[in-house]
Amino acid sequence: EPIVNRKYEGEWIDGKYHGKGVYSSGDGDVYSGYFANGLYQGNGLLKHKNGDTTRGSWSRGHPNGDIKINFHNGDQYIGEMLNGKKHGKGKFTFCNEKGYYEGTYANDFAHGRGVRIYLDGSKYVGEYSEGEIHGEGMMFYANGDQYLGQWMNGHRDGKGVLRMTYGDSYEGHFKNGAFYGEGKYVYADGGYYSGEFKNVRKNKHSEDPDNVGLPLTDGQRHGFGV
Repeated sequence: EPIVNRKYEGEWIDGKYHGKGVYSSGDGDVYSGYFANGLYQGNGLLKHKNGDTTRGSWSRGHPNGDIKINFHNGDQYIGEMLNGKKHGKGKFTFCNEKGYYEGTYANDFAHGRGVRIYLDGSKYVGEYSEGEIHGEGMMFYANGDQYLGQWMNGHRDGKGVLRMTYGDSYEGHFKNGAFYGEGKYVYADGGYYSGEFKNVRKNKHSEDPDNVGLPLTDGQRHGFGV
C-alpha cells in the first residue's frame, strides 16, 4: 500500500536515490543529505516526527560514525554510533541539569570505562557493563563521602573502601551496598571494630528471579570481632 505524501527531491542513478537530496517519509520524518542506492549514505540530517534530530554520518540507512542527536525532551548525545546504536566513545547529556555520562558504549549501552555526573553533584569514575555501574570504580558522593572498590549492577559489592565525610571509614567486603563479610570499621576518634559484618537470614519471600533466597544484608556487626 503506497505511503501518502511520501516525497523525494534530488539526484537519481538507475532509478534510485543517489547523491544529494531531500526525502519526506510521509509519516513526518524528513531526511536531507546524501544517498546511495536508495539509502541514507554519507552526511545527513534526519528530523524525526517526534521532534528528535539526528545529524552526522550515515551508512546503509543507519547512523554510523560521528553523530549528534538532540532529543525532543532536551537530552543530547554526541559521539560514535554503529548501525544505529551508540557504540564507541560518546557523551550523553541529560536534560534539566541532571548531569551526563561520558565514556565508552557498546550496543547502545554504557560499557567499559566512563564518568557519570549526577543531578546532586555526585561523580562516578570507573567501569560499566551493559548500562550498569559494574567492576572497579570510585564514587565521590555529594555529601563528601568517597568509595573506591568493586561494584555489581549499580551497587557497592565486593572489596572496597568507604571514607565518610565525618571521619569514619570502612575497609572490607560489601554486598548489595551494605557492609557484609570481613571488614574493619575505623571511627574518627581512632577506635575501630575489625571482624564480621553480616546478618544471615533466609528470605522466604525472595523476589530474586532464581529464588535462591540470598541472605539479607544490613551492615550490622555479627560474629567474631575485636
